[in-house]
Amino acid sequence: MAKITKTDELQFRAALVADLVAQSEGRNVFDRRRSFNSRTDFVEKTGAEVDDETEIRYIDIALINIEDDPDEGPDDCPVANLTYELHFFYQFADARDDSTNSTYDFDGLLISLRSFFLDKREYEITNWIVAVQPITPPGSEFTQFGNDTFTDIIGHFKNINLVAQFYDK
Repeated sequence: MAKITKTDELQFRAALVADLVAQSEGRNVFDRRRSFNSRTDFVEKTGAEVDDETEIRYIDIALINIEDDPDEGPDDCPVANLTYELHFFYQFADARDDSTNSTYDFDGLLISLRSFFLDKREYEITNWIVAVQPITPPGSEFTQFGNDTFTDIIGHFKNINLVAQFYDK
């Protein structure tokens, strides 16, 4: 019976990042928590090509909890529930030349990701089948507007949890 390793977790995380990149139209998706203290710092740390018109948008992933499922799997290798926090940020844009805005873009991303994770329920990695639960905000957290916790840039931000259950193949 296999035990989850760091390599297994990183393999799942890489697959998750690839899906988030595809669903967010290639926006910056980081496989770990990042912190930026300004737009300039964001560009310097990420190598992103932005100009004064480019809006900062990103998603980052943090593993926030690991627990064994008391009801699933054998005693010596229970199903592991790994909870990830996905932090979403879109810089504020009130109205653009094409009549779009950051509020509708941000809401649209959250809705499309909800649908995506309702459809995609499993990942297969080396030793594991990883079942993912629908994404949910922690507690009663709502979409916030203001200075982002990790960039100090004004925009829309939200944390969403994704629970991944690692089943031994």
